[in-house]
Formats: sequence, structure tokens, C-alpha cells
Amino acid sequence: MPVHIAILEDHQSIIDGYLYRLNMHPEMQIAGIALNGEDL
Repeated sequence: MPVHIAILEDHQSIIDGYLYRLNMHPEMQIAGIALNGEDL
């Protein structure tokens, strides 16, 4: 069963790092990305 992850971060380089690291683990799936609380 995959783990769905939502990312709330306002720095694109940090988001890119999360995506890079998390894509190495197929059991983890990015459910969404928001740059600020309003987008969440």
C-alpha cells in the first residue's frame, strides 16, 4: 500500500530535493505540492 505525501514548501529547490529523494522509493507517492497555505 503506497504512502501518499503532500508537500507544503515555498522554496522550489527544496521541493526538487524532496521529489528527487522520494522518487527513489516507489512505495511513496506525491499526492500534491503547495507553495503556500492558501494553495493547500
